[in-house]
Amino acid sequence: MEQIRRLVEQDEVLAVFQSLGTPSNTAIQKYLNAKRVPQLFAATGATKWGDPQNFPWTIGWQPSYQAEGHIYAKYVLQNRPNARIALLYQNDDYGKDYVRGLRDGLGAKASLIVK
Repeated sequence: MEQIRRLVEQDEVLAVFQSLGTPSNTAIQKYLNAKRVPQLFAATGATKWGDPQNFPWTIGWQPSYQAEGHIYAKYVLQNRPNARIALLYQNDDYGKDYVRGLRDGLGAKASLIVK
């Protein structure tokens, strides 16, 4: 946060481009939007980067982790329709988006997730 503050206030940067990681981008998002400094192509797939109502100066870059979860679900349903699925995930935006995407993608078959 201090480096972003220095870049904005002392170096007067035009924008912050493709900063990496959900936690670090989350830490600077409110500040950059308050200062009206574009946070372009945040290098994270958390769904939170698609919120132009609240954060109009922030644009995500990669497909969301939730969309990736949907893709995995589609694969499981097509190739392993009787699978038993155990999930090991990070307890943060990244992990929760994957779980949400997988559950949504499995739909009525979400019971395949056993742990």
